[in-house]
Amino acid sequence: MSSWFIRGYLIENKARTTVVVKYASEFRYKVLIVTSKDVVIAISQPRETADLLTAIKLAKSIGIFIFGICKVVGFFIAREIHAGTYTYAGLKKEVFLKKHLQDKLQS
Repeated sequence: MSSWFIRGYLIENKARTTVVVKYASEFRYKVLIVTSKDVVIAISQPRETADLLTAIKLAKSIGIFIFGICKVVGFFIAREIHAGTYTYAGLKKEVFLKKHLQDKLQS
């Protein structure tokens, strides 16, 4: 299970709203019930993928607000989103934090 699914549950609990976590490929290829009132949080991996880029464009065409979490200034995601933030985390730091979270959840 991706750590983002766990974060989705935490956000859902705190915000008291429904949160659905999908991989970009699922957003791109599955028939999803979304409206312009929804929000998409697009999270970049160490490198951008065609699935993520296409999912962002699809969400924009529906009129969905897109919040991006990007690692690098200038990524395609940063140019396509409505609002967002940068992590400024290098690959080693990101891997360390993910493994730390997984260790905490397992213990």
